[in-house]
Amino acid sequence: MNITIVHGSNDTYGASRVLIHEIKCLISLGHSVHLLVPSSGPLNDEVAGLGSEVQISVHPKLLVLRRSNLTHILRSPRLPHAMRTADVVVLWTLAVSAYVPLLRLTRRKFYVAVHELLEDRRARLFFAMLLVGSFPLTTCSKATSAWLRSLGVRESRISVTYPVINIPAQRNHRDTVLAVSENARQTFTVAVFGRVNGHKGHLEVVEAFGQPSMSDPDWRLVLAGAPFPGQESALDDVLQLASMDSRISYLGELRSMEELGDAVDLTAVFPTKPEPFGLVPIEAWSFGIRSVGYGDGGAAEVLPMVGGTAIERGAAPAAAIASALVVERRTWELKPDLPPVDEVASKLSFENRVNSLSGVLAALRSGAASD
Repeated sequence: MNITIVHGSNDTYGASRVLIHEIKCLISLGHSVHLLVPSSGPLNDEVAGLGSEVQISVHPKLLVLRRSNLTHILRSPRLPHAMRTADVVVLWTLAVSAYVPLLRLTRRKFYVAVHELLEDRRARLFFAMLLVGSFPLTTCSKATSAWLRSLGVRESRISVTYPVINIPAQRNHRDTVLAVSENARQTFTVAVFGRVNGHKGHLEVVEAFGQPSMSDPDWRLVLAGAPFPGQESALDDVLQLASMDSRISYLGELRSMEELGDAVDLTAVFPTKPEPFGLVPIEAWSFGIRSVGYGDGGAAEVLPMVGGTAIERGAAPAAAIASALVVERRTWELKPDLPPVDEVASKLSFENRVNSLSGVLAALRSGAASD
């Protein structure tokens, strides 16, 4: 089949990374893929390396629902040619779900991949109306599946398809962890990695470094990530506060956590609201790095899976984060080994995702879920 995937961004963060594996799974099932994105970016290079079965096109007029550009909601959506001629359309994240009514009206076969957990009442009402029908939905976690069910979506329409994790062949988890805990350097380095949008915890961890319990000069904090266009003020807020502490550095946009190198001891995962899954702890684990974060949303599934530490979300984020970081450092040498590769990989395998997608596509082919 010819499958067109519509994605609302062109970056290398969570949903985009999972998208690459989705494409690989679809190719392995014998399908060709056409990816539509609103702008150029890192995905162009990623897709170029996937083979002739995949092409990517930039469509600046794609209808993308984003808080930083709410005027898009006022636009009348039109199906690009690649969507009109596809055997199956995939709407990748709710950011492009405004196409749902038009796809239903034209009786296209499609499914929606949901990578969101939205608490806003207006958003809940909007998507509850938008997701009415019988078309399939895939989710990145059980937490996201539960959120959809709370909107009134029938469980029979939902398939949980965990992301796929690639294990770097050059890294040995046990050796890496022991090297960190036994090395001679006195500094203890924490990293925050993710899109800088005001919600991923960059600012909150910087604030935690200002707490009295974090006054030790041997602490280090590295911040990685960049904002979407229209979200630059979030980065400005982080950099303004970080500039007051010489222990904190900003690295900008990184393609992978691997670019952080071997200096990082711990990743801090403290988003301002529960996240649908949370790839950062898993990617950190894949490079032998531990994580600590809030144990809610998808992270409640992820952190235990990769040997991370989960804490409760409280009313005073900076103090709670600082306390968690201090405890992690104090108990560092008492930590058990990170979970072995086989244990985690069996839950986040390519085969599992292929099997899930096969079921979704079979339902679409049968016509049982075409509207």
